[in-house]
Amino acid sequence: MSLIIHQLESFGTLDGPGLRGVIFLSGCHKRCRYCHNADSWQISGGETWPENEIYNWIMRNRNYYLKNGGITFSGGEPLLQASALERLCRRLKKEGFHIAIDTAGVIMDQDVENLLKIVDLVILDIKHVDPDTFLWLTGENMEITLNFIEILNELKMEYWIRQVIVEGVNDTTLEIEKLEKLTYSKYRSKIELIPHHNMGRHKWPSGCRVKRLEAVETSEEIMERLNQALLFFSKKDKTNETISRPMEI
Repeated sequence: MSLIIHQLESFGTLDGPGLRGVIFLSGCHKRCRYCHNADSWQISGGETWPENEIYNWIMRNRNYYLKNGGITFSGGEPLLQASALERLCRRLKKEGFHIAIDTAGVIMDQDVENLLKIVDLVILDIKHVDPDTFLWLTGENMEITLNFIEILNELKMEYWIRQVIVEGVNDTTLEIEKLEKLTYSKYRSKIELIPHHNMGRHKWPSGCRVKRLEAVETSEEIMERLNQALLFFSKKDKTNETISRPMEI
């Protein structure tokens, strides 16, 4: 089988624990208004790689990845290619690789569930805590992502939560409190808040039916305030939990 790849990153440090090979897959049916990787939307825009070629690319740096890192499949939306990913991930697991999937959690079928049973970590991008704003930002129903979290908990999977912070959209401490409570679980080991930037503006396709959100880049002051709030709300929840969580990575 083959995978359609948008780009490869040999030594990533932001997409999971440790030093990682990051494989960005093509194709995404979401149309997030601040997307910085809009050139990955069309699956036909990627390059087809046979499974063995991807496997060999990974194995060239296996000593680095196996030491304290692993492999992350991102996108686009990697779960669009879940069936082919499952086959490759099974091979990688036999070699001892830690595998992470970076997803928006808007797809769930048997192929996806089979894949989730193999991987070690899901990095789940949640765009907003308000259903109406979530729909406006992404074009998708928030309920699908909430159901995805329920399935992760049922599978007893470790997951991280990520949210891009856009000034004027989701930059209040109240929204951070809601995010913490909405995703709270003993299987959630981390929440990451990511500042919005405009570096991907030039990748936005001309004539797109969805208007891009032209927002300022989120300031360090806002990120500091929200990360302090997140720390406070996380500690508050921990005082009430009866089952210890996995250690943060």
